Amino acid sequence: MFHERSWLPKLLALNVAVFLILFIVRLISQFTNNHTLYYTLYSLLSMPADLSEFIRKPWTIVTYSFVHTGFFHLLFNMIGLYWFGKIVELFLMYRYTLRLYIIGAIAGGLAFLLAYNFLPALNKHSMLVGASASVMAFLLAATTISPRYPLYLFLLGRVELRFVALAFVVLDILFLGFSNTGGHIAHLGGALSGFLFVKWIRRRPRKPSVSFRIKKKKKPSRTPMDTEIDRILDKIRKEGLNSLTDEERKLLDEYSRRISGKNKR
Repeated sequence: MFHERSWLPKLLALNVAVFLILFIVRLISQFTNNHTLYYTLYSLLSMPADLSEFIRKPWTIVTYSFVHTGFFHLLFNMIGLYWFGKIVELFLMYRYTLRLYIIGAIAGGLAFLLAYNFLPALNKHSMLVGASASVMAFLLAATTISPRYPLYLFLLGRVELRFVALAFVVLDILFLGFSNTGGHIAHLGGALSGFLFVKWIRRRPRKPSVSFRIKKKKKPSRTPMDTEIDRILDKIRKEGLNSLTDEERKLLDEYSRRISGKNKR
């Protein structure tokens, strides 16, 4: 797993490892009737809403995204991270995965921090945990890249990714005033960061303000492999990853390895 180019399995493993460590420490605390160690560790990793407390623990704006309060909290976040992360890696390869996860966590944490310190109705004693903001960053990034990417959902059948993203965002907005307000705020911050991240990496280079003659370099000619990769990616956008044949999957993997090798150099 750790020899793979993708950061997805490493992020999944780290989330599970932190969950297991906290779970074991909590069990020990219950048997010994001493909860000091568990609450100290939980407090060191979770992000506080109070600004003065956060200043003393600034690392929590990232570490909170690896802390989960229960098995199903962890399970659903890891399923979402894997699904939407795979779509992002399909179109952007592997070099943005870790960056997007951290950016989503920071954006969600900042949204949470700002809301709880500038909205008097919210309780500053709240804590933020979970990878949901990062998952939402991957969801919106994947949707921005390929909004019509098909997902096949139980009972619903074929659903385009843009409608899944819209449903998640609308639900977060609707539940803002009810339970888990801080979590929903963080989700929206992560979602916005995923959208802006893709827009940023797709930005066009600025034209020089001073006009002068530039000797144009000849563009490298496209190879048959480039043409075939474009065809495969178009097929994925329209029909999903499961529509690929074994030969097309091998070609896509070979192309990914080639691109990764160039980036390392």
